[in-house]
Amino acid sequence: MDLWQLRTFLTVSRVLNFTRAAEELNLSQPAVSHHIKSIERQIGEPVFERSRQGVELTPAGQILVEYAKEIVGVVDDLKQRIDNNRDEIEGIVLIGGVTRSFDVPFVQVQQAFSAVHPDLKMRFRNFMSSEELFQALERSYVDVALFEDKPDEKKFDFVPYGNIKMSLVAGSNHRFAGKSEIDPVLLNYEKWALFEKGDIYRTLVEKVFRHVGIEPKSINETNDGSVILDLLATGNYVSVLGGFDYPRDLKEGLLVELSAPDFDIHLPTFVAWRKENKMPAVDAFVQFFIKHALPGVTPSELVSDNES
Repeated sequence: MDLWQLRTFLTVSRVLNFTRAAEELNLSQPAVSHHIKSIERQIGEPVFERSRQGVELTPAGQILVEYAKEIVGVVDDLKQRIDNNRDEIEGIVLIGGVTRSFDVPFVQVQQAFSAVHPDLKMRFRNFMSSEELFQALERSYVDVALFEDKPDEKKFDFVPYGNIKMSLVAGSNHRFAGKSEIDPVLLNYEKWALFEKGDIYRTLVEKVFRHVGIEPKSINETNDGSVILDLLATGNYVSVLGGFDYPRDLKEGLLVELSAPDFDIHLPTFVAWRKENKMPAVDAFVQFFIKHALPGVTPSELVSDNES
């Protein structure tokens, strides 16, 4: 099996959907199916269980995921090290983050970065959770990671990037839209659209709930930010989201920010890299990124001890 087949397999294993994988890889669905069938022929076992409910990894597929990530990661790291080990700052910087399916403005960041470093390419990889992102950085699948959890100081170097302002939001057609301030007691009886337990957004919100004394009667959980935005657009739900998660919806008048006592939440963010990987290309991106604030993020003072 070749690298391209392994990359296809990893994409399908991550999204668990052949159509979405084909779109992400810019391939036809038959091509994706052909890659997977080729892998299955070579290892003599099915790697996916297909049913009406969707696609799931088989035991053989779960084992292959571990090895495929290692193989692809080593090859990517080799290529990047060769590209970056030059006198001029050029090559590829692999950036990882957890976007939660929101429309995060990394295209603008990429364009601005290319204007400053035309010979240095920036590629973004999305991960489903902070834990998955930590593992990707540790195993060299990405060079730089954008975290909302403080990284492990023993494994990574990092700088604080800024603070994400978390706001109480609802659809513009919600009954609370236009009110100057909302009694927190009323929020007990609202339908909430929140991320699943374990997500740092959910952890922060639950901390606020305990502080304010809120016990919502109805919570719709998901790991997909686009689902939350769709629920809010119905006018029947409220949520707490980060400042750069919904700027377009706010600008277009689809969502409104609500005001309620003690709902002033700020989430610190960090830019991290492996201790042994502060190569010129990585350093160029880190220095660029910490000087360019994303919408909804308030830049913070940098910790000089971690900049070296």
